[in-house]
Amino acid sequence: SSSATLRTVSASGFTDVHPDFSPLTRMRTLGDSFAFGCFKMEGVRLPPGITRIGHSAFGSPNPRAPAALRTLDLSGTQVRVVGSDFCVRNASVTDVLLPATLQRLGFNALQLCSGLVRLLLRHTRLTHIAHGFANGCSALRVLQLPGCLATLGDRALAGCSALAAIDLRA
Repeated sequence: SSSATLRTVSASGFTDVHPDFSPLTRMRTLGDSFAFGCFKMEGVRLPPGITRIGHSAFGSPNPRAPAALRTLDLSGTQVRVVGSDFCVRNASVTDVLLPATLQRLGFNALQLCSGLVRLLLRHTRLTHIAHGFANGCSALRVLQLPGCLATLGDRALAGCSALAAIDLRA
């Protein structure tokens, strides 16, 4: 089938510095392990119709591995669900920008992202954050969560030693 009809992509280990998937306008899912271990990647362009991110996307097998990605910007997508181990052990990321459509974060999302400094989620529709969220994000200083959040799982925010307060204002 042609790339214009591709609905799901699971790609890890690619070496492009700025991969561009935006022409794949029918793509709705980033499959499991998308961009896992892509240490040279500085950014990625995604089609706006993405609604789901699979398990282990944008993760790293080693939190000490040097990586180029600093800001992970998914704000131009329609993502509603993010799978488990999202961005896990990706110590290079300092900012993660998620879309207003976000409703669920899977277990261990953003775990051991020791470089993550701020996470602004107040603008989202996030109702469920599974256990282990942002566990070990020792540099996290600013966290805003939406007023509609109903569930914050066990061990969420454990080891976030720089976090002084959580903003839950609607």
